Amino acid sequence: MQTEAAQQALTQYALRLEGRLEKLDERIAALAHLVGARLEQRGQLQLWLHQQPDAPQQSARQNRMRGELRALLVLRYRVITQYCDELGAPLALQLVCYAEERLQARGWAPGADGLDVQALQRLDRPG
Repeated sequence: MQTEAAQQALTQYALRLEGRLEKLDERIAALAHLVGARLEQRGQLQLWLHQQPDAPQQSARQNRMRGELRALLVLRYRVITQYCDELGAPLALQLVCYAEERLQARGWAPGADGLDVQALQRLDRPG
């Protein structure tokens, strides 16, 4: 049984992790918007994860943003995997959902950062 102090420490740690994830999601959404990536559309996330970051027809600045977007998408999946390992999948899913809710509260459309939270929640439901 966890003591109250241990539970409080875990709560504070989880809040810090959620804040970091929220900032990462917001940067992903902003970059996606700037480079015209429609990550909320089916298949677009996979396309962005697997494409080459440089496009000859794009400016050097656009190519840098595209490369950063791809790198942050990969980083986010590593971070979420780490959260699952450290905290367990249910708590990690809660953190992802909270971060997404706060992103939407600031005006970003659902899925603008490429996460389909509803699909993740369906995976978490038994049966």
